[in-house]
Amino acid sequence: MQTFSTQKFPLASFAFAVALAIPATPQLHAQGVELYGTASLIHANNVPSNGTACPTSVVVSPCIATNQLNGINAPGVGVGATFNFVRTPAFNVGLDFRGSRHLNTNGADTGLAGFKLSVKPKLFHATTYLQVSTGYFGTTYTPSYSGATANANHYWSVVAFGGVDLPVSKRFSIRVLEAGAGHVTNSNYNVARPSFFTASSGLVYRY
Repeated sequence: MQTFSTQKFPLASFAFAVALAIPATPQLHAQGVELYGTASLIHANNVPSNGTACPTSVVVSPCIATNQLNGINAPGVGVGATFNFVRTPAFNVGLDFRGSRHLNTNGADTGLAGFKLSVKPKLFHATTYLQVSTGYFGTTYTPSYSGATANANHYWSVVAFGGVDLPVSKRFSIRVLEAGAGHVTNSNYNVARPSFFTASSGLVYRY
């Protein structure tokens, strides 16, 4: 029995809510709000699924398929928003909310919230940041044997990120690279807990 379950993170609803908030909140600029979209890759280890199907010769019920642990590579897209409640010429501190959705049959979805520290060195044009977030991490995996069905697993996770934003205009920056590493805090099927690594790039708009 799964120890944690939830619906998949509603990425489209999140993006729609952010879009509605922009014209409705004229104070966004004063709050230092950053909106961003990314293309991402998640590599996850120890993703559980049902293993080899039961042989047709088995007549005793029930026949339980063995569990397997898999590694997956999950390209996807993401959106997010950072609300900087501390702003100085040297650094910002903010709350970050983000979500991502996988594109292939096998993949991972996320819905995370956390604290972000952005540093703006005087000698460099780029902004670097560190972030710690927690929230939803869900995997979907279909074994390769004939007749296999998709396995969906839902977890609570903790993730650490680091990245670099390069300003290209007053409003826009290129998210050159963001890398992260995370681990889930609950285990399904009494097997090893998945761990995962992320890499993404994208575009940041500062309101």
